[in-house]
Amino acid sequence: MMPRTAGELDRIAKIGLAGIGKNWQYGCLTSDKESWMNSPDIVATAFARAWSVYRLIHSGIDDDDARGADLQRFIRQRCEAGETDPELLAVEGLKYLKGLEGVPED
Repeated sequence: MMPRTAGELDRIAKIGLAGIGKNWQYGCLTSDKESWMNSPDIVATAFARAWSVYRLIHSGIDDDDARGADLQRFIRQRCEAGETDPELLAVEGLKYLKGLEGVPED
């Protein structure tokens, strides 16, 4: 059963994603691009996972590091291009961040 109210979404966010299976993907499952773009759940979930893993591996990186904004933009673009699996988006995001490690900053 998918959440129907903002309160249900807040409750789910507080208890975590582990107990709700794939229902948290509902934001990108609709064929109407406008409606899923208004619900940032997929991007937010993928970003949170990728960014937290990256920061665990690289303990010296601050939460407000510029790479976080780059990662969020990358994940949003992949979702807009049609990728709807937050797990895959998180993995692609980690690979994207890994690729940035060898590139000097401007």
